Amino acid sequence: MLCLNGRIQAVLPLPANYPNETTAPTGDDKEEEGGDNDLVDQVNRFIAGENDRDSEDGPDWMFEDGEKTSSNPDYVFCPVPHFKQLLHLFTKHFCQHPLFPERRANYLTADEIRRSAVFEMYEFCHTHGLLEVWGYMWACWYNPKMWKLWARSSSPYLLRLFTTMGVKNFWRQLKHNYLHNIVRPCLDHLVWILIYKVTPTYYA
Repeated sequence: MLCLNGRIQAVLPLPANYPNETTAPTGDDKEEEGGDNDLVDQVNRFIAGENDRDSEDGPDWMFEDGEKTSSNPDYVFCPVPHFKQLLHLFTKHFCQHPLFPERRANYLTADEIRRSAVFEMYEFCHTHGLLEVWGYMWACWYNPKMWKLWARSSSPYLLRLFTTMGVKNFWRQLKHNYLHNIVRPCLDHLVWILIYKVTPTYYA
């Protein structure tokens, strides 16, 4: 590529997926990408191609004793076209909070958010015939016991810290306070320090 008269010119043919001036995001687009849609964009990148499907069974701990593989070779727990829809719906329910206004309502309470989320997920599964998916969603995510473990609206506060911040802080404290003179400690030595040095400090 050459820069001629302030414009970048291709000397050789560019790949079909190479970004050009017509497809490059503008400043406004970049602002939108860095806004509230970051989590949705990550979900989109995480989702595999539309024609992909799971080819492996789940781990053994997911199944009860005596549970057998389906005798129907065409059995599909969730059809591929619904993957992205379900993940978008789930992501929306995760992000909702009483402090965030909704489009069609001013502000919703935590109970209203949960009722709306449960009804919305149930309606989606019922409309598309995903009965087993709804059973999984209710048992593992949407029942009252599990809801408070993951939904942002279950707490009156908004967490400003990333999950990794606590982990990074722990390792920084460990390295600077207890391992500052020790390089690559043996495993038994490190375990001894964690048990007899670090843990009592945290309890105190």
